[in-house]
Amino acid sequence: MKNDIRSLRSTLACLDAAGLLVATDVEVDPHLEVAAIQKHFDGGAALLFNTVKGYPNARICNNIFASAERIARLFDVDDPRQIKHKVGAALRNPLPPVEVKDGPCQEVVLTNGFDVWDVVPMISHSESDPGRTLGEGTTVCRGAPRCAAGSTSGAARTSATTG
Repeated sequence: MKNDIRSLRSTLACLDAAGLLVATDVEVDPHLEVAAIQKHFDGGAALLFNTVKGYPNARICNNIFASAERIARLFDVDDPRQIKHKVGAALRNPLPPVEVKDGPCQEVVLTNGFDVWDVVPMISHSESDPGRTLGEGTTVCRGAPRCAAGSTSGAARTSATTG
């Protein structure tokens, strides 16, 4: 059976059904605590924190792509070394976007008069961090290498911080 990973919700449900998700309703602090718990589970279970201190309407999930084996499982690939071929095929044959009038992505709509730093929980990894971090975005570059200067990588992590 093919995994439904078309959304974050369905991906979390897939991981939960496979016993690869640890979820908790215990409140966690995005300042140092979430990063410490994530570090403890490095390479292990995906994590879902349903109650985040200071953010009554937000959750944090991490460690979803903590191992090549988990990524292979999510993408229905038997051998993690074959992930690159599945990703390459997807980049060569992208799915067209689907426009919807309503859906889960529109459950909460903020249009003006808000500061994203106050709405989205961002974590601190250490006391010496210059600010909170919203990370793990992935950038995929196609064609000639034009990513970061000197980079020959096809994918790079990105993050935003605030001091």
